[in-house]
Amino acid sequence: MYNAFRLLGSDLCALIIILKANYMKTLLRPLFIASIVLPGVFAAQSCSKEKGCMDKTATNYNPSAVVECVNCCIYAQPTATTNGNMLFYSTADVMPTVTLSNGMIITASANTGCTDSHYNNHIALPKGNYTYTATNTANMNWSGSFSVTAGECSSMGLTNANAAVAEKGTVQFSTNNTGLGSIKVTMNSNTIGTVDPYIYSPSFPGPGFDVSVIPGTYSYTAQSTNGQKWVGTTTIVSGKITPILFTRANMSQLTSGYSNIIFYSSTEADYSIRLNNVEIGSGVNYTGTDLCSQNWEVSSVVPFGTYTWSATTLSGKYFSGTVVANLNGCVTVQIM
Repeated sequence: MYNAFRLLGSDLCALIIILKANYMKTLLRPLFIASIVLPGVFAAQSCSKEKGCMDKTATNYNPSAVVECVNCCIYAQPTATTNGNMLFYSTADVMPTVTLSNGMIITASANTGCTDSHYNNHIALPKGNYTYTATNTANMNWSGSFSVTAGECSSMGLTNANAAVAEKGTVQFSTNNTGLGSIKVTMNSNTIGTVDPYIYSPSFPGPGFDVSVIPGTYSYTAQSTNGQKWVGTTTIVSGKITPILFTRANMSQLTSGYSNIIFYSSTEADYSIRLNNVEIGSGVNYTGTDLCSQNWEVSSVVPFGTYTWSATTLSGKYFSGTVVANLNGCVTVQIM
């Protein structure tokens, strides 16, 4: 009878209240009432403290439970008849992004394990055949196919050894300006080479060097021994040559408190310049008006101050003097 009362659920609770009231009002038939009420009391206590699984995702979820049971919830196990697991891992310095033929996009894992302890690195997929492509920000590429077997875990390694690297492009650093001195070049903060000083020659396009790199956008800086500086970015295209030319005309704006001293001559065909007794370069005569940016002069970027200079021509002439650098820009000195 006790089990029967429990099966009545919440309706039994209402019945118990009525029976208890009748019990208090009458003393007749005490044995019959006791046979009903006493089990009901226990049932009422059970109604108010129903224990059971309260997790809706469990297969034995009890909506009537008000007290959570201990370790009693039962969960459906993943089916091993339709799904399998796949793990993409990589030893590349930069983790690849993987795109599957079903449209799923994931990031490869550094973990090469295909065990339960590494379950979070796996992807659950319906059994079948798939293709994939993968790439990372270092322009490494992978592609291929794989199969998923129901109830099993497979893994695919995306490594330096099996990556395809995009065809490289070339960046060409050079100058066609005399009197700048040697120019040290860095790209993406790495020193990659030096452009030698340019000495005027009608048949010589100018010194420089080439660097082959993976296609992409790179930042570069260049600093000459005469104080000129260049800063910029360039985009390298696969199989193409990208020229970058360093000139006085495209150098960076001068820092406050610095002047660019320009030495020029309209009469002397070939001369070399010393500034504060240090050789800074050689130039040729120039008759134009764009003194601050033309190609064949000698220049040096210096802090504000007074400097001594001297010029020696190829024919043996000698000139000297002083120059005051006090403009945040170009200061010109004519060699007579």
